[in-house]
Amino acid sequence: MNMKTIIAPVTLLHEGQYVPPGTKVSLPAEEADSIVERFGSFDGPVVMTTADLESINALNENHARFAKK
Repeated sequence: MNMKTIIAPVTLLHEGQYVPPGTKVSLPAEEADSIVERFGSFDGPVVMTTADLESINALNENHARFAKK
């Protein structure tokens, strides 16, 4: 399977964790291309508020709790 590394343009669920925009992720090439086509490419710095980071942490906590069931 061909893999492609992109910088996430949006919050993504990657390898069981939600990652914020600006995170480098390696995805199957078709999926990576689809994300870039839909949301655009990203190559700049990311500035997130504390509330945004807390929201991503909450997503990860809830995902971990409910994914185990």
